Amino acid sequence: MAKFGRNQRRGFAPIRHSRLNAVVVMTLGAVLVTGAGCWSSDPKPNPRAFVGAGNSTTATTSEKSATPPLRVDPAEFVGSQVCAECHRPQFESYLQTAHSQAFMPIDLAVEPPDGQFHHDASGRDYEIVRRDGQLLHRELLRDDHGNAAAQDERVLKWLVGSGRHSRTYLVEADGFLSESPVTWYASRQAWSMSPGYEHARGGGFERPADAGCLYCHVGRIEAVDGALHRLQFHEAAIGCERCHGPGAGHTARHRGAPLKGETLADRIVQPASLTREQQDDVCAQCHLRGDATVPLSGRTLESFQPGMRLTHARIDYHIETPGAPMKVVGHVEQMRLSACYQNSDTMTCITCHAPHTPVPPSEHVSYYRQRCVSCHAEQSCAVDETERLAHNENHCAGCHMPQVETDIPHIAFTHHRIGVHGQEPAAPTPKDAITRLAAHGDLSHLSERERDRGLGLAYLEAADKQPSAAAREAYQRRAQELLETTLARGGDDGEVNAALARLYWLEHPQQAVTYAEAALRDERLSAGARANALVIVGDLLWRDNQPQAAVRALEQLVGVRRIAHDYLLLAECRSELDQLDAAWEAAQTALAIDPFRAETHTLLATLARQRGDATQAEQHRQKAAELEKLQP
Repeated sequence: MAKFGRNQRRGFAPIRHSRLNAVVVMTLGAVLVTGAGCWSSDPKPNPRAFVGAGNSTTATTSEKSATPPLRVDPAEFVGSQVCAECHRPQFESYLQTAHSQAFMPIDLAVEPPDGQFHHDASGRDYEIVRRDGQLLHRELLRDDHGNAAAQDERVLKWLVGSGRHSRTYLVEADGFLSESPVTWYASRQAWSMSPGYEHARGGGFERPADAGCLYCHVGRIEAVDGALHRLQFHEAAIGCERCHGPGAGHTARHRGAPLKGETLADRIVQPASLTREQQDDVCAQCHLRGDATVPLSGRTLESFQPGMRLTHARIDYHIETPGAPMKVVGHVEQMRLSACYQNSDTMTCITCHAPHTPVPPSEHVSYYRQRCVSCHAEQSCAVDETERLAHNENHCAGCHMPQVETDIPHIAFTHHRIGVHGQEPAAPTPKDAITRLAAHGDLSHLSERERDRGLGLAYLEAADKQPSAAAREAYQRRAQELLETTLARGGDDGEVNAALARLYWLEHPQQAVTYAEAALRDERLSAGARANALVIVGDLLWRDNQPQAAVRALEQLVGVRRIAHDYLLLAECRSELDQLDAAWEAAQTALAIDPFRAETHTLLATLARQRGDATQAEQHRQKAAELEKLQP
């Protein structure tokens, strides 16, 4: 195999021109599951249930340090409707909270008005329309005369977010869920590009919405047949069991079912009875989101259950950057930096936030002010009361927890670092500075191998967030060092092998294949890592003139995720095997997924000629030329 140049790591993988001369562009950000903003879940359930904390007592040391299983048995969950049978008042109040509205089917009656806008960076138009009782998003690329040179229109299926700050949408095709490039922003009362779609390449409807992306929006979710973003929802929105743990044993106990000796699994978790650290971790499972999140060996996000410590299931890392902006789900991180929190033994999230008591907007000032003065005497504020009333209605949080911009465009959240704000901001980090990652929480209970493993995977995940090529390469080198050290300490690890395959893919293809194939032998491999390993194997076998072997990997890949690039590569391989009808079908699927790619039409033009259809060949050739001209 050829050894590819270092400069290709920074944007495009090398291109092999087959006899079809079709260009299959392979940008790393589009082809690989990077983990940026999303976590991947292991598709294989484990029948063992986690033993949670007790009903009215604080969890014991042994319970806190219990090793969580890979996943909790789905049979241990009953759903919020069952909880409501005995806890109706709490359930009714819960329905008024944002948690209960975090994920739901589209309801046209409450959706924002139709609209349209132009995205300058990509040159594309977006339209939001209602038709036949459905809500649709449409993406168009227009020619010089204003006609649609290419367009894509999708029916929206799910709403993500309560709508208090934004409304993001999911579409479904062939059972796969993907994100719409269009989001409604409450602060602007306007439609605009979804976070991450601001670049010039445009939007498209193929960004996978996997279980990791939706973990903090749904009650329970499960991948279907090990796919990355073909999902089954057992409970939409955040339910009772996310904070109180699986309820099957508790329900059976109170329904009088015979029990073979009471165990902790027969109880339910009462967060108020937990230690402060355990209480924080119940909230932190979603409201602490660093720059990288790595489940421990053999764990997934679902391994965490209320009553245990978060670092017994996963490690969250942040880039140590002075003056870094507030993160949308960085509330716990910010709170822990507050003097109020550091000087208290009892302050937690629920000191101010009562999960079952939604506060009406008209009462926000008085309610949260009372939370503050319960610890701080009125006289402790140096600002005169008359001035406070004139400035912000004597609202403590208005000064000490201001609304600030976040890392998501058009969204401002309450800053959870309680303190004196408004001083000169920290000097910005130079673009070419090499920062480092630090872990949240105490990792002393983990082995050195586990700590190296987590940090190595985190450096790889965070590499794509670095502002310069030098910083990205430094993160990648650090990831490689840590991950190779992890394997040298013994034991096999599919996630580590898949990560090393990514790192070696462009420069050392033979080693990349070796690592990827080792990863694929791990039955516990997460769906995201499996997709990465399969695309690397398929790509490198294709380059090595082994199309039949590449097809076997790629056919598995398209069963895991629905990405245009994968079908284009599959079409290339099938065409080299003279499977022209199968190649045509794969290329048509790629076109359906992303109708804006010029190279797809180039491939279809060549295939049409080989199939003896000169008319279709010319149509696709012209369309490829037109799209190539119109793309930024």
